Amino acid sequence: RTHGDAGRYVEDLLRSLETFQMYGEAESLCEWLASKGNEAYAWIHLAAIYGKEGKLSQCATLCRRGRAKYPEQKSFPINEARALVALHREEEAKGVVETALERFPDEPALLKLESQL
Repeated sequence: RTHGDAGRYVEDLLRSLETFQMYGEAESLCEWLASKGNEAYAWIHLAAIYGKEGKLSQCATLCRRGRAKYPEQKSFPINEARALVALHREEEAKGVVETALERFPDEPALLKLESQL
């Protein structure tokens, strides 16, 4: 996460870019954030942007990397599984959900995905 007033400004800017569907600019800001030491935060947002843009393969790949590097982040397995389902790769999605439920057994989004698979 970003820090201080500058961090709040950057967070607000990123959310605004996403809201106004300025995805190219948001992707660039995420890449900049990652280079400045806010990689997990940047990847979470970048995965969401990829999902909104329909870049599902890129979303799944990024989330797989994120799951490996930041296992405490719930959003990576959730977004990876959603992207895999949208790509008609349900068996892979099921494996991601099952693994994630071992770590986050009460996560509503994972439980919902599990019931859909």
